Amino acid sequence: MPDEDITKELIEGPEKIVEVMEKKDVDKKEPLSYTKTLKTYLFDNEISATIYASDQPNANKFSGNVEWIGNRRDDEKGSEFFIRSRSEGKVVTFGIHNVKICNYNPQKRNFKIIQNPVTCPVCNKPVLPTQSTITCPNCHVVAHKDDYLEYLKMKGECPSCNAKLTL
Repeated sequence: MPDEDITKELIEGPEKIVEVMEKKDVDKKEPLSYTKTLKTYLFDNEISATIYASDQPNANKFSGNVEWIGNRRDDEKGSEFFIRSRSEGKVVTFGIHNVKICNYNPQKRNFKIIQNPVTCPVCNKPVLPTQSTITCPNCHVVAHKDDYLEYLKMKGECPSCNAKLTL
């Protein structure tokens, strides 16, 4: 069974993602098993994910097992995945601005997500899926957390929209 493009469902939220997973999961010997807590789905099955920083052949990637999928904490459209790799667990946030494509392979229970390259407005370097990020509450620009907080301490404003902000 080929990969299925579920980019739209990823943006719509965790309910839609799990709907697609259940619909496509009919051929598996072990049914999809999860616990739903509010709008967060905690998985009992092994579900893997690979997140690429861009669609370039040598793009940085982050891989691991998806432990849960939930709504974004900033109330924007999209989803959050908690992915545990061999060395760490990481919450990765997906939304309209940072996802190029999301494919799901029901046979392998695997997500392949290619992000739109996002550039930090403070240091002008790419923001990778494994890095800690922060979002401006005013303009929703994504930046490296440490860079943004340091800039905010020095200037007292967002580097993108110049909105006055305090810590």
